[in-house]
Amino acid sequence: MQFFGKAFIIIRTMRPYISEGLCKKCKECVDTCPYEVFADLEGDVVVENAEDCIECTVCVESCPEHAISMGD
Repeated sequence: MQFFGKAFIIIRTMRPYISEGLCKKCKECVDTCPYEVFADLEGDVVVENAEDCIECTVCVESCPEHAISMGD
C-alpha cells in the first residue's frame, strides 16, 4: 500500500492460481471467496475475476487439497 497525500492507493501484485492436478473441484474456493474471484463453469473451477482479488488468502486457507497459490 502506498500513501499519497490523504489518499491510499492499493497496489495488488498477486493473484490466485489453481493447480489443476491438485484441484478436486470441491468448489470450496467458489463458496468462501468474498469477492467472487472463482467460478464454477460447467463443473470446472476457474479464476474468473482475478482483478477483484484483494489477496486476503481466504481461498488458499479454505482449499482442502492445497490447490490454490498466490503468484504474480
